[in-house]
Amino acid sequence: MVTKEDARFFATKKDLETLSIETDLKFSAIRDDLQNFATKDDLKSFATKDDLKSFATKDDFFQIKIDLEDVKERMATKDDLHELRSEVVGHIDGIVKNYGDYQHEVVALHSRCDRVETRLQTVERKIGLPR
Repeated sequence: MVTKEDARFFATKKDLETLSIETDLKFSAIRDDLQNFATKDDLKSFATKDDLKSFATKDDFFQIKIDLEDVKERMATKDDLHELRSEVVGHIDGIVKNYGDYQHEVVALHSRCDRVETRLQTVERKIGLPR
């Protein structure tokens, strides 16, 4: 027969219900964790060593870095472009000035030609040459 003293070591109905709820929660958490693990299909899609060999290595990146530094050395800077722009503007200004001088010369030559033609007509009239 079980005495009261012995009975205190046995689980009560309430103890068993609490244990059941705690166990269900733990198994639920474990089940959720298991769903986050990789499946066989997931493992098939992982990269293999051969797949990883096709990726860029440190040496590849180092070579790219060297190439970029070479491009930076040869590429024009803002200051270079500003200087080139100033030179081009200077040359264009010179051409515009020469064109303006040319136009003045043409006007002067046209005026001179008109004067010579007028004098020639006067001479022709005086010596009686037909037109």
